[in-house]
Amino acid sequence: MVDGAVTVRAEGRALAFRNELRASLREALPVTGARLQAVYGAEDRGLLVDAENVLLYNVGSASWRHLASQGVSFERSFGYPSPPQDSGLPEKGLHYHRYGFVESKAFTHWRAGDLLASFVDVAVPSLAKPGPIWAAVRRQASPPAAALATPVRFVVELTIGDAHPSLSQGLADQVKPALDGVISAFHTHRGETEVVSERLANSGVGERDELGQLLHDPAWR
Repeated sequence: MVDGAVTVRAEGRALAFRNELRASLREALPVTGARLQAVYGAEDRGLLVDAENVLLYNVGSASWRHLASQGVSFERSFGYPSPPQDSGLPEKGLHYHRYGFVESKAFTHWRAGDLLASFVDVAVPSLAKPGPIWAAVRRQASPPAAALATPVRFVVELTIGDAHPSLSQGLADQVKPALDGVISAFHTHRGETEVVSERLANSGVGERDELGQLLHDPAWR
């Protein structure tokens, strides 16, 4: 288990914390039959925080790749334990990171609520970029059960089939594009279509006209 807390005040201190965190993760050993669990804790100030970026992407997959062979989960918590008395850190305004191993599939800081959307057996040609994942979900999955008018907190559970060729190098590098592709597929697109559909077409995920229709499919609004 790796624990750490830092008050983000200066780039130098935050950078030093990240380097120490990377070193600790590299030295950690995996636990047989358990998945890696990462938790980011900070006070709720009404800000939208990308927990995956904070805990995984910004840290760098090279640091934790060897720990995620059985899967990885990450959570946003709105609290954290008190820092050690001799740390010199204040009680408030901290950014807390915790990495450990769990065997249960349940989240620690979240509880299941209403099911908004689900899909199974969506075939994806590549997990390297979000675009092909977005297109595959839009073509093969069912639209969400209900449209949400305002941003809400939600939980995503995603299983990638272990036979997918993209997993030959491990799960770590697939987490970000997979999540970005799935989450964006369940978002409504409001805005310019021509440029977006052109970019998607140039990436090889389909024809521009069809992609424009997928972007504005009323069933996904």
